[in-house]
Order: sequence, then structure tokens, then C-alpha cells
Amino acid sequence: MVASLVNRDNSEPPPHTPFHKRLRWHVANPPTSTVTWEITPEMAEEMLKLNTGNRPIKGNVVRLYAKAMKAEEWLLSGEPIIFADDGQMNDGQHRLLACIAASKPFVSDVRFGVPRGAFVVTGIGAGRTAADVFAIKGVPNSKVMAAAALWVWKYHFSEMSPPGLAMPSRAVLYEYHLTLTGLHASFR
Repeated sequence: MVASLVNRDNSEPPPHTPFHKRLRWHVANPPTSTVTWEITPEMAEEMLKLNTGNRPIKGNVVRLYAKAMKAEEWLLSGEPIIFADDGQMNDGQHRLLACIAASKPFVSDVRFGVPRGAFVVTGIGAGRTAADVFAIKGVPNSKVMAAAALWVWKYHFSEMSPPGLAMPSRAVLYEYHLTLTGLHASFR
């Protein structure tokens, strides 16, 4: 499928080339480093066409990411959307689905040509928790403060909904905790 798109001179298609052709060119001619693109919902739809062998979609993750994208809290993290050497997507389906759900573009690094076998070791690092963010920001008793701030946030904003339904992002929770002037004093 993608082999027919290899250019003899290996030159990248011009910017006016339709995105689906540029995407397939990158799959067939993987750059040696990542590329950074502003991904629109239309581009996300095209990229998801290459998502043929991925894990099940987690709707709560898509909703959380979409919420951050709508609120313009999504940041370029350096974590790329990854396409394997066989053309399949190895990583990025939740971000792309969130882009579509939010109807908002986002900026992301994109990596091509990674071995398909690397799928089993992609995304296995320990996820950062709110307590980790609080610790990095120098908040004393970061685990307790993050948990306490979350309970106060839930009380004020989500009617104490079950976990995973109405959760703030780690960044939002940290900023919210800064408004809770008595929270640190209450912990002894």
C-alpha cells in the first residue's frame, strides 16, 4: 500500500499536497526524527485510518483529553503519535479521538518508522499522578495535599461523583489547590 508512494528523490511532498497523501508519504519515507504538526480534527480522522491494531479505546481517557483540548490546557509534551514501519499506528489513538471530540486542533510530535514490535513496550512508563505534580512544584506533603485538594474539588464541582467521571487535570488540580489557603494549615 505505502510502497507506491516512495519518491525516487525522497523529497517531501509540497505543502499543498492533500494531507492523506503527505501522511502516507511520511509512513513510506520515515524521517530520521520526529515532525511537529498542528493536527486538526480532519487530520486526526485521516491518521486514525491507520489505527488498525491497537488496544481498546478508553472513553474516559478520550473525554478527559477532549476536555483539556477544549479548555486550551493541552500542551505539547514531546510524547509523539507513533506510526510503525508497517504503517500501523502504535500510539496516539486517544489523543486523536479527543481532537475530533473537542473539535479543536492540537500540536503534537509525530514519529514514523518505529518497529511494529515496539508496540508492546510503548506507554509502559509510570504515569504521573497529581501527587507527583505537587511534589515537583515543591508542595510539602504532596500526596496528602493532592488527595485533599481532589476531595475539596469534587465537593465543590462534581457533587462527589464516582472516580473517573468528573476529574480535573493534574494541572487544574494544582492551580485549584493554590486557592485553598487553609488546606496546608489544616494538615499537621
